[in-house]
Amino acid sequence: MSNCIGGAPAAKKAKTDGKPTVKPETIAILRTLDCPTVFNAVHQLTMKPKGGQWADQSVLDPNTQYTDKTVNCMNRPKKGPNEDHMATVGFAVAPIEVTTNEPDSHEEMAWDKYYEYLEATPGPTIAVLKDVDTLFPPFGQRSAVFGDGMSNLHTSCGVEGAICDGVIRDLDGIKRVPDTDGVLRTGFPIWATGEVSGHGRFVIKAFQVPVTVGQLRIVPGDLLMADSGGVVRIPLDIADNVAERAVNIRAKEALVFAYFQSKEFKASEFEAKAGEISKAYDAAHPESF
Repeated sequence: MSNCIGGAPAAKKAKTDGKPTVKPETIAILRTLDCPTVFNAVHQLTMKPKGGQWADQSVLDPNTQYTDKTVNCMNRPKKGPNEDHMATVGFAVAPIEVTTNEPDSHEEMAWDKYYEYLEATPGPTIAVLKDVDTLFPPFGQRSAVFGDGMSNLHTSCGVEGAICDGVIRDLDGIKRVPDTDGVLRTGFPIWATGEVSGHGRFVIKAFQVPVTVGQLRIVPGDLLMADSGGVVRIPLDIADNVAERAVNIRAKEALVFAYFQSKEFKASEFEAKAGEISKAYDAAHPESF
């Protein structure tokens, strides 16, 4: 955790004029789902070229809505009222680029101003950090961009979790961070590329900028969902429909899987039978399919 203070400009809230709004109930629904199911909904509701392979919905286009394998769930999202792990869902707040070792990095903002910004931003929010340090090429990420001190500070500022293109430290301490009500619910949810022991000279080099995390381009205000499967971006203009579609995808899959697990299952018939179940479900839920 840095103690840098001084002449950085005060934080300003990002402009949201003209951006689609997301219903609070949509956020609540998404928290009960999983990233693979929500990705399926995003894919189905995303426009694609017509004809050819795109006519078959089972063929995926090269999708850019999720992180790659370099970003890992280091501490799972909090437990819900039924003791189930819930997904972390929120809007990307003040994405920052940081350097962890460069002795001559320009400091765009002092850390106290950064936390003031987080505290003043309405939730739900998720912090996004990108390590752009160049002192240890070719891979960088030698020193931590997040730890237990920052986890406590982000929690106190109302942040739901953090997504880092960089390494973290103090993971055991991160898992002991209580919620603002003082109750421990598995600690502070965080995603990162790995874990180390130390930190370096920690500087905010760019504030409130688009960043690329695990090949996912994230801009300020993006709606993000994260769980043990990684991170998915949900387009704001279809977020409400995505939540509804994902609920129905899960329900339809439950029926199909029940057949797979039944005594009536036959490998020679499963494709046709699964198709029948899917079509029947879609017909019963035309509002989503």
